[in-house]
Amino acid sequence: MEGDNLVIAIEGMDGVGKTTIAKRVAEDYNFKYIEKPLAYILDAKSLSGKKNLDEISKNIYNFDDEILKAWFFGLGNLYTILKYKDENLIIDRHFISNYFWNGTEKSNKIFQTMIDLIGKPDLSIILYASPKTRLKRIYARNKDDYDLSDKEKHIEGYDKMLTFVNEFQIPYVIINTENKDINEVYQEVADIIKDMKKRKQNKILEKK
Repeated sequence: MEGDNLVIAIEGMDGVGKTTIAKRVAEDYNFKYIEKPLAYILDAKSLSGKKNLDEISKNIYNFDDEILKAWFFGLGNLYTILKYKDENLIIDRHFISNYFWNGTEKSNKIFQTMIDLIGKPDLSIILYASPKTRLKRIYARNKDDYDLSDKEKHIEGYDKMLTFVNEFQIPYVIINTENKDINEVYQEVADIIKDMKKRKQNKILEKK
């Protein structure tokens, strides 16, 4: 994205380690951590607010219209990018995840409009792990997690993500987390971010 700040999205299927990685980046590199961007609009920090957001999101997701769903779940991204435009951002799920769940030929124009309005992340980091590995991680985290019984979470999913980044020319890298612990994955992400910050700083100096 334009400006001196960095916007990095952490993407991937459930159980791949997105939230853990994004939070560590925010803490170690002084990025603002963004998760569930709609919560910033609806002030869903309280228990009642979170319940309201979950109910609204469920109603929208059950509505059979790809355009409405793409706009609704993208609205939080538009809001947070515009609100925190002067900060370095690490976003736990962004355009790619929205497209995975709501992207169709019909809703493509919505994604293009959102990109036209707020630009693309400087980089989307897609974390990969097989369904078997992801489900094992989810089980270790919480053996009662609903995702374990949700058949939609048992699929690979990455073909559609790659279709999106290539069609819309989103800068991205893939990190295979399959046989790595969280610290190894984090180190790969950290190396990428350190390099990006260095290149960004060099560009700023070149303008002076």
